Amino acid sequence: MIIYAFCICVSIAGHLLRPISTDTSLNSIGAFKTFPDHCFELMILGSSNAWCGIDSVKLEAEYGITSYNYGLAWQHLNTTKLFLQDLLQTQKPKVVILETDAITNGLLLDQDMGGEIWYTHPVGNFRDKMAYLSQCFGSKWGNYASYAIPALAFHGSWKEVEEESFMENANEKDFCTLRGFMLHKDNEAIELNLAKPAPEQLEQRWIETLDSISDICRQHDVRLVWCTLPKADRTPYEDALKEYSEAHEIPYYNCYDHYDEIGFQPLEDFYNAEHLNAAGADKVTDHLIDFMRDKGIVPGA
Repeated sequence: MIIYAFCICVSIAGHLLRPISTDTSLNSIGAFKTFPDHCFELMILGSSNAWCGIDSVKLEAEYGITSYNYGLAWQHLNTTKLFLQDLLQTQKPKVVILETDAITNGLLLDQDMGGEIWYTHPVGNFRDKMAYLSQCFGSKWGNYASYAIPALAFHGSWKEVEEESFMENANEKDFCTLRGFMLHKDNEAIELNLAKPAPEQLEQRWIETLDSISDICRQHDVRLVWCTLPKADRTPYEDALKEYSEAHEIPYYNCYDHYDEIGFQPLEDFYNAEHLNAAGADKVTDHLIDFMRDKGIVPGA
């Protein structure tokens, strides 16, 4: 009886002390898990840039392409790889779009527990998950216990417990309707710096993970497409991304190369300095479809 009561207390504490900023991501994952197997032709992966920036509802409503936006907050490249492995357990997409912010975020290595690692709980099989956690935690063995028992990882959050901690932050049903797309209707006027910064090279461990992602897509007969979405400051890795994509025959749509053609309006098309809003995502989605049609990746009109 005492053990049972202790377990209940630990479970309640874990819920109250969880990083509530992950509720939205977990609800999007939960929504994805409710769909039938093999129902999506196209999947979108990456960080919150992808999540806010490619409209999966428009893809189906206007172009007849069933899709789910599986991009989520903060993602680093090894987290995105885990999500690719996860979706391929139930889906057989013809195309996977990878937004490159997740690439240039690099890898989670030798980390303590955090929100991004925490929200992977429902994702991946045991083998893939353990490989991922091994990368994330390295030799920090205590973090494995924290992953299993959130009260250990987030015990310091007791100072931040508030009304919001007792409820869920997002609606799984909404993500089912929006096919995972994070819809932001608000806008913030931003200043875009379109000047290219001094180029930097991709790190070797990033390249090894990109190689692995490409191999997984080939093994599952999935066409991989890269996309760079705009934000206030350009990434210094554009040239390196282009070089890798050309060497590996990955179609790469860089919105900065088509900025005027897309018709971005800095006063109207951004939710904040890092993310597009619904108006910006609408424009990107149209032009991304045109690009993929030109490459023969999706059927023409």
